[in-house]
Amino acid sequence: MSAHLSSEQISRWTAGDHAPEAYRHIQECAQCAAEVARLENLFEEFGYSVSRWSALQRGADTPGRWMRLESRRGVYSGMLRWKLVAAALVIAFAVPLWINLKEHRSQIEAMDMDARLLEEVNASISRSAPASMEPLMQLIACEPDAAAKY
Repeated sequence: MSAHLSSEQISRWTAGDHAPEAYRHIQECAQCAAEVARLENLFEEFGYSVSRWSALQRGADTPGRWMRLESRRGVYSGMLRWKLVAAALVIAFAVPLWINLKEHRSQIEAMDMDARLLEEVNASISRSAPASMEPLMQLIACEPDAAAKY
């Protein structure tokens, strides 16, 4: 079988009809095996709930079956707890790194602005005359040439 099991085939499997081709497919396909396991777990938990409710209605108690369900839930909540701890650790390390990177970028931008300002100041200082006097300086520079022509 190359395609996944249909919902009808999975339903028949969980009802107890274990066809050989479905068995082989479940052995080879992790996705279908997970779906079968999920449904079997769901039916098992439903059976525990019904048994517990029935026992409570009769006044009897069947703690053994109920405790198995509760212990399984404890495993799932423990896994969730570890996932939350892992997420908190990732956030605890990622946020300071992000803030540091942001500060580093702003420092680089400030250094670039300072360098540009310094270049502008150097250009202004290196002039022999203020910008408003430059046309007059050009006239003075041209006068020796003008005298040479006469």
